[in-house]
Amino acid sequence: MIRLFVGISLPIEVKEALNKLYFKSDCIKWVAPENLLLTLYYIGEVQEEKGIRIHQLLQELEHDPFAMVFRGVGCFSQKGVVRSVYANIEASKELLALQEKIVKKFKPEKTQEKRLNFRPHVTLGRADKCQLSSIENFLHVHRNFLLSPFNVNNFTLFSVQKAEGGVQYQTEAYYTLKKKSLLNRLL
Repeated sequence: MIRLFVGISLPIEVKEALNKLYFKSDCIKWVAPENLLLTLYYIGEVQEEKGIRIHQLLQELEHDPFAMVFRGVGCFSQKGVVRSVYANIEASKELLALQEKIVKKFKPEKTQEKRLNFRPHVTLGRADKCQLSSIENFLHVHRNFLLSPFNVNNFTLFSVQKAEGGVQYQTEAYYTLKKKSLLNRLL
């Protein structure tokens, strides 16, 4: 069995900028910079043979390159207890369309539901028994966090590998985003 998901890798300079947001915390375990990425769709555990079919489905996908922008930070919490801290990504129509196309490849009947639940972000850290009050200053200070737009020219099929102290994401395949020809746009 192999655990797979589809995401967007981040340029090293973006990872470095996100890493600068980290602060000393007893309740947040920060994501290793090499594991910072945007998850578009979590596939889950599959037989390795099925991975070949997944690769073929993703190769069929056509989408234009686009720009992505980080703006602000946030957290996922419930009843005042933080689960994770993230850097927010603007939900551009191009990003949302790419995510929707990927979801349609795997769960066509759940496309609407997945689109409504998709909140583009990069998880910076996972929290353990962390009160919202302990990160309010971080959220306030970085509420206007902004990175210059960067071009997204591909997306990636990742596998999850167990590693010392957590997990490591391994690239299984890249899929280049290409501008469609005028003829293909008209068809």
